[in-house]
Amino acid sequence: MRDHKVSDIFDTPVKNQNGGVQLTETSTEPHATFGARAATFFREINISGIKHAANSGSSIPRRVVWMLLVLFAIGFMSYQISERIRHFISRPVSVKVSLEHEKSLKFPAVTICNENLIRKSEARKIPGAEFLASYLYPPLAAFTGDNDSSPTLDPSIFNFTGVDWKGTYIALSQRPENMIRKCIWSGEECTSRNFTRTWTDMGVCYTFNLDLPQLNQTRAGASYGLQLLMDVEQFEYLALSPTSAAAGYVVLLHEPEDVPLMQDLAFKVSPGFHTVVGATVQRRISLQAPFGVCEPSKTLNRYSQYSLSACKRNCQADYISDTCDCRLPAVPGNESICDPNKLLTCVFKAEDNYIKNNLAAKCSCPLPCDEVSYQTSLSSSCFADYAMDVFSDRMGFTRDYLKGNIVKLDIYFKTLSFLKIEEKEAYTWLAFWCDVGGAFGLLLGSTILTIVEIFDFIARNAFSGQLKGGQTKVIVFTGNLKS
Repeated sequence: MRDHKVSDIFDTPVKNQNGGVQLTETSTEPHATFGARAATFFREINISGIKHAANSGSSIPRRVVWMLLVLFAIGFMSYQISERIRHFISRPVSVKVSLEHEKSLKFPAVTICNENLIRKSEARKIPGAEFLASYLYPPLAAFTGDNDSSPTLDPSIFNFTGVDWKGTYIALSQRPENMIRKCIWSGEECTSRNFTRTWTDMGVCYTFNLDLPQLNQTRAGASYGLQLLMDVEQFEYLALSPTSAAAGYVVLLHEPEDVPLMQDLAFKVSPGFHTVVGATVQRRISLQAPFGVCEPSKTLNRYSQYSLSACKRNCQADYISDTCDCRLPAVPGNESICDPNKLLTCVFKAEDNYIKNNLAAKCSCPLPCDEVSYQTSLSSSCFADYAMDVFSDRMGFTRDYLKGNIVKLDIYFKTLSFLKIEEKEAYTWLAFWCDVGGAFGLLLGSTILTIVEIFDFIARNAFSGQLKGGQTKVIVFTGNLKS
């Protein structure tokens, strides 16, 4: 038999502190089974109740009860976490409403349109224009339905070739110097030159405070806003807008970059009355996807800046262009402006079809991410006899003319505060993980790190090759060994 040295049986000897020799031997005996190690792991892991279920020294009924309690806690915790996941995926939004106070507020753009589209005196200067205007816009056509049966204009009577329709509409509209009889802004006098010509769905209109930078109102009250004295000029009325049977002005407060939708959003002021308009500002800040519907990168093919009103106008203009191969003067674009013949045969019918079939609903017009709107409250009273006497002396008008034509309009901010409506993410990642951790702690008495411990245990036993292996024995000799 072969003589064995100590080094053949044991690993390298190491002297210990007592002068003896410590020898280590690697045995081929296997580790404890995986089930035993798992039982030990679950007795040590930080999950309430599971150590009692895994305790082999306890009675079976007691272990069963604890196992049922643990399974119930795991099931209820899973339900709670799945509900939180569904809530998080729904992307809930909260709305914060606050009243912000400022030292001054930007005054809105004020667009004003006369109910009359075409001045009678100007139409008479153009051969056939007076007849053409009454033909295109018959009196109260919207209420009698006469415009539905209008035939095509005879080209032999009206030659539309080479006509500058935009210039013609401007020539036929009311002049700003005839419209504005008196203008006062924040106590200082202004004139018709402070108004800019604007194309709207009611033809040629005029806008105050359109050019940047915007004017600011520094104090609340009518004395620090815009005060106007305007002349309706009913003697010039020839063609009312298709939806109106009134005399007076249509007024809209809006942001300078917004497209004024006069027929849909504006309010009316009547002659013979002093109308006072108190305005307040509302700012809405919306969230982008996936929490909201606003699109900051939304662009339009006809307008340089996106707004909800511009998108609506753009959509209708595209429909008319596709249907009639022309555009209205108020709409930007490369198409030719619709002549009267196309207005009669195509455009008016296309507009009716667009409204009746609710084609606007097919347009993608999301809310702007940051939108400013103006809320108005109106009050009015008729002119006093004394006021009409003063106006009559200073302006040279009769009392009857004042009652039927003169409008006094005051527009101002009631307060230098604005209502801010802001959408916010209601359920963040942090809130989600706090709820998940709360479910773990309440039902199992553990934390999210407990999951990490479980995965670490599985990884060490399944992927590191330690399911089988040797054990290490330590043998200590206190005497001398021969090598």
